[in-house]
Amino acid sequence: MPAIAREKWSSYEYGGVTSAAGYTITGATDEHSALAAAGLPVLNSSHPRNVLLRAEQPIVRKLTANGSTWEATVRWSIPQSGGEHLAPGTDPLAQPMEVEWQRGEESEAIDRDMNGVPIANSARDAFEGETGSTIVRYLRVFKNLPFYEYEKWVQFEDTVNAKAVSLISGAGKKIIIPAGVCRVLAIEPAGRFTIPCAYVRMMFYLGFKGFPWWLPAKQRGVTTSRWQRWRLDQGMRAWYQDGATKKIGPIVTTTTGSKVDLLSSPVRLDGRGKPMLAGCKVTSIPQEPIALAAYPPPPKGPVTVTREIDGDKFTYLVYQQCAGADFLKLGIFTP
Repeated sequence: MPAIAREKWSSYEYGGVTSAAGYTITGATDEHSALAAAGLPVLNSSHPRNVLLRAEQPIVRKLTANGSTWEATVRWSIPQSGGEHLAPGTDPLAQPMEVEWQRGEESEAIDRDMNGVPIANSARDAFEGETGSTIVRYLRVFKNLPFYEYEKWVQFEDTVNAKAVSLISGAGKKIIIPAGVCRVLAIEPAGRFTIPCAYVRMMFYLGFKGFPWWLPAKQRGVTTSRWQRWRLDQGMRAWYQDGATKKIGPIVTTTTGSKVDLLSSPVRLDGRGKPMLAGCKVTSIPQEPIALAAYPPPPKGPVTVTREIDGDKFTYLVYQQCAGADFLKLGIFTP
């Protein structure tokens, strides 16, 4: 006679984070036949009323000494950090990492440099707030680790990859990530965990910005990464030898000894107001010296990158804010 399963209504539960169902089975010869008769969902099957709930490992109990009656139950719950429940005997540290890609867009002002100094126009007025948008790809990598090493991981945050690395994609294919493209935004536990615990589910939060298409390959790297602070230089300040009346105030000149020479062409300034042409400096019309603000130098830079369009040259100032790091030490990339 085949085994018969009847739903045990007293075992039924349903909630936002857990649910349960049970069956009473008669006529089964052993645990396996009892489970088969109950038709319980397999491990990690979604709940019919809530896709966030995943089935745990089904359990069967013997209700009579001769094994004529059995009870089979299954519980649904939300796996830790939204992953899946591990099968019995599975080593959580041997589980493959999981990845999640997202697309984003950033808008960045280009009116000031990293020190907050306004980038000036030709009249020495602050360049009004223009912004530029940048497409960004975000990647979350989930990986089980023995414990959370704060001191180790915090050193990688806010760094970019110093060398090209690879990330394994589907079917064993590799995604090549050139140096300077990837930035570590955060490395932290993906959710709550008990202390002590067998493992911690970690999340590596990464951002990806490609290089401008017009930047030569030999100039691409950590220093010119799009994650550094790029500013379009808009500043020009000079009075020319054109016979016009010279205004009193700070100007860009060339100086030989005590002689101050006016310029015959515009001179571009960096974000600190410093002339980018060798031999030039900011001074004042001799008749009325004016004290100039002393801008602090940036920590490093700037590096200038020039792009030419239809004969017009555009100079960008790149200030380094992200150091380069060896991303192979993260344990999620390959050479």
